[in-house]
This record gives sequence, C-alpha cells and structure tokens, in this order.
Amino acid sequence: MKMKNKSFFTVLFICLLLVSCQNNKQVHFIKADELVFDTDFKPSFFNSGRFYDKKNHQEFIYFADVRTFKELKIFTLEGVLKYKISLKDAILGNYINRLILVDLDTIILTTNYNYLNRIFFLNKEGSCWKEIFLDTIITTPINDEFEIDVSRYGNVINDNILYLHYDRLFLKNELAPTNKYECEKYVNNNRYSAPYFLAFNIKDNNNRLGADSLYYKFTDINHYGPGSANYCFINNKLFVFSSYSNKILIINPNTLQLEKEFYVKSAYTSLRNTFLKVGSDSTYEYHNVILQTKANIKKIEYDKVNDLYYVITLHEVSENAKIRGPHRAFSIHIYDKDFKKLNEQYFEANTYDPNNFIITSKGILIENSSNKKEYDSVKKVKFSVFKISK
Repeated sequence: MKMKNKSFFTVLFICLLLVSCQNNKQVHFIKADELVFDTDFKPSFFNSGRFYDKKNHQEFIYFADVRTFKELKIFTLEGVLKYKISLKDAILGNYINRLILVDLDTIILTTNYNYLNRIFFLNKEGSCWKEIFLDTIITTPINDEFEIDVSRYGNVINDNILYLHYDRLFLKNELAPTNKYECEKYVNNNRYSAPYFLAFNIKDNNNRLGADSLYYKFTDINHYGPGSANYCFINNKLFVFSSYSNKILIINPNTLQLEKEFYVKSAYTSLRNTFLKVGSDSTYEYHNVILQTKANIKKIEYDKVNDLYYVITLHEVSENAKIRGPHRAFSIHIYDKDFKKLNEQYFEANTYDPNNFIITSKGILIENSSNKKEYDSVKKVKFSVFKISK
C-alpha cells in the first residue's frame, strides 16, 4: 500500500511540474538569421519599412534617403536590389519629413509648415505627377494658424485615407498674455483643445478633423512637452502615444473617437509621465536630454501572422550616460489581440536599434546597432531576423 501511495505522489508531482513548466512558457523572440542590404546610405527609420506590391504579389523592404542621396531603394527579402527611384523631382528646394510608399506609382512625400504643408506624389520613374497644397484645401476653424505634421512611427495610411496630425499653433487676431507663465498655458490650451487628426483622402481631397482635445488625455494645461505626432494605423485602429507618457490611446479611425486606453509598465525600468511643468525655464536642449535618457514608448507594431502587438520601450539611463538615444537597453512588450500582456523581453544596450523594426513574412527584422564609423566603412544596413516562439 505504501508503495502504491509513493508511486501515486511521484506521478502527481511530475504532472504538476509539467503543468507549471507549460504555464511558465512565455511568448518570446528567438534570433533565427541575419539580413544585409547594400543601401550605400544610412536610411532613417521613418523612411524604411515593408512594402507589399499588390499588383505583382511580392513583398519588399524599402529604404529612402531624403536629405543627401535623395533616392528610394527597394529590395527583395533576400537583400537583392529591385528598384532604385530618384526623389529629386519633388525634393529640390523642399524640406521633406516623411516618405510613404503606397504602391510603385504612388510614392508620397510630405513637407512641414515652413513649406506650406505640401504633399508630393511620385511614380516609379521618379516623376512628380501630383502636388497638393493642404493650406488651400482642408477645412479648418477660421481663426486657426496651424501646422500639418505626420508621424514617424509606422503606417499612417489606409484605403486612400492619409492620417495626418493637425497641430494648432495659435489663434489669429488674438493677443497672447504677456506674462510668460500665462502665455505658456494659453499656448498649451490652444494646442491641447484642438483636433488631433486630419483624415485626408488622397484620391478626392475630402478631409475631416477629429479627436478633439486628445492631448488632455496625456497631460494638463500646466504641463507640456514637444514631440507630438506619435501615432500609427495598424490592424484597423489608430494608436496614439507620447514620448513623455506611458499611456497608449486607441482611436476608432472612422469616428476619430477614443475607444480604449491602457498603460505600459516595465519590469526593467521606470516608465512614467515626464511632461515638464509650465514655467520651469527648460530649454530645447533639456527636452532633448529627456528624450535621450528617460524611459519612453518608442514604437507600436502589429504582427498579423502571430496576431500579436509589440510595444517597444527604451530604458532610462543617467543624463551622463555614454550610451543614450536608441542604442540604450530596451524592451519589447508582447500583447495578445485583446491587449493582455504576455511577456516583456529585455534587450541589452548597444546590440540593436529598435527604431528600425520591420515585420515581414520571413520574420521580424531589427537593425543591428552600429556606430557611424562602422557604417561608413561598409555602407550596408544589417538586420537580425527573429521568430516568435510560443
């Protein structure tokens, strides 16, 4: 009888151990391969990404340089150059802040306020076939002096609707308070109470404003922080975040109304609100220090194959740290389709640049970290390819 009881408890222990191991098994990234793209230039992360050619049913990776070389290069997933397109027809004399690749004959280049909020459309030959002056088309409140901006953090277009950020600068024919403290609050209120989104149809120019007072979901009139156009369109939702907050807002793209909000928490760093108090005498340089050293949300992506969301957060470092900016340690937070957190995976500093995070059918590409000297010697962009283990 004693022998039977001992056998029973042994089997029970093994079963419990197996169940425990199964429960502790977490979704995580596993490095599977490396890819190299011979770009001849160092591409910015916001002008790089995945492109699917619906006409030819092919998947590509693209990189653009809108400053020096002024060209777009499109590669196969094996790293073979397929297309090289000059952007000089649109860039000459204009400040371009984002390239959006819709298809080979709809390459969108956006400018900022200083260049009259213009949008250029190019084809695969590099010819500019359309130009839009948003100032003369969009319907805005009559007293608004505004700037149109576009996010650098992921996809911003869906079914011909280009989601732009509407940034109210001030109200015309109104004098701001002369007191510095009251003036800052006045500017904040104008900006925070304005619509956040401009949904612009690139086919017929129809447009609408929405998501009024969205800034107030992050902070209040007594606090501020520059760097506003942080959003992306993924999986039929608009995600809005801030470099000064650990909150993510989910917006319905059809109504431009808030649907859900949640906070990102880390086991490795302190993600928190870092908006500055009005009247704190901070400088632009100090804001840059905050962005380079404080923990913040950097990017949100959706993995259609695995039905998972990824939120990338940079870890906090001291203001005197040698490794700052995107090369510091970071985490990838993994969420299921209902935004239930499944895991947070830690990545060491100076190993990858999570800004360049591209999801493909072959896996998830994260750019290998390299300093300028290393890059200049080879003129290539190197990625590690990760798979998801469940």
